[in-house]
Amino acid sequence: MQAMKAHTHAVAGETSVAREILNGLKRNCVNAMPSYDMAAVYAALGETTQTIEWLNRACQERNMKLFTLTQDPRFDLLRRQPEFMQVVEHVGLPQSSPIRV
Repeated sequence: MQAMKAHTHAVAGETSVAREILNGLKRNCVNAMPSYDMAAVYAALGETTQTIEWLNRACQERNMKLFTLTQDPRFDLLRRQPEFMQVVEHVGLPQSSPIRV
């Protein structure tokens, strides 16, 4: 939940609050880091390198949320990035754009 809260603050432009929550998560979640959600927060902050690092960590952990990666709107701005496409390929998902309603 804290990672989602940080994402909300990042999208709202409250980056200092988002970073404070991220730092708290890094300090307190030693064994159960929400890697996929951490990646989403970094994506909202515009930090591509950190986003990819956290997505790769989610891959190592075999995080089930990765199956939504090609449809998750939180990663829309990264879809054309080669590093993002490599993660998608590693997960074994087809390269696709999100469905818009």
